[in-house]
Amino acid sequence: PDDVYDRPSNPFVFGFIGRIEPEKGIDVVLEATPRVTRADWRLHIAGVGVPDYVSELKARYPDPRIEWLGFSQAGDFYRAIDTVLIASVWPEPLPRTLIEALSFGLSAICAEAGGIPEIVNLARHAITYEPTDVGALAAAIDTALGDAAAWRAGGLSDPQALGWFAE
Repeated sequence: PDDVYDRPSNPFVFGFIGRIEPEKGIDVVLEATPRVTRADWRLHIAGVGVPDYVSELKARYPDPRIEWLGFSQAGDFYRAIDTVLIASVWPEPLPRTLIEALSFGLSAICAEAGGIPEIVNLARHAITYEPTDVGALAAAIDTALGDAAAWRAGGLSDPQALGWFAE
C-alpha cells in the first residue's frame, strides 16, 4: 500500500509499538496470531530490535497480514490502528505506550505485568491476559474482532483521566 497509515474500515488493525525484544512480549503476540480464529485482521509492528532477532521472527511468522513498519512516529502509528497490544512480560512500572494509545482513542489488549492493569482499567474497551498466555491473547483478539465497531470506539472511559498523567 502507498500509505501504510490509511486506516481501512475493514480489516481490523491491531498494533504493537516498542522495542522488538522478548521482554516486550513480541514473541507472545506473534505466537498468538495463528490461533486467532477470524481472518479479518492485520497486525502492524512498529519498532526496531537486534537485526538477527527481528529477521528470525519475520521468518518464523511469515503471515502476510503482519506488517513490519520499523521505526514509526507514534502519532501516525496510533492513528492507523484500531486496538493496541501491550504485551510486555517485564513488569513495567508506568506503561507510557498504553497511556499514549488511550489518549489517541484506542482500545487495548494488555498483559497483566507491572503497572499495566491499573492503567488499562481506565480504558473504555480492554482485555488483560497473563503475560505468557498465548491462548488467552488469541482469545482476546477474537473477542475484539467479534465486536469491531465497539472496539474501534476506544479511548478512556473518563476523558478527564488523561489529565492525571500531564506534566
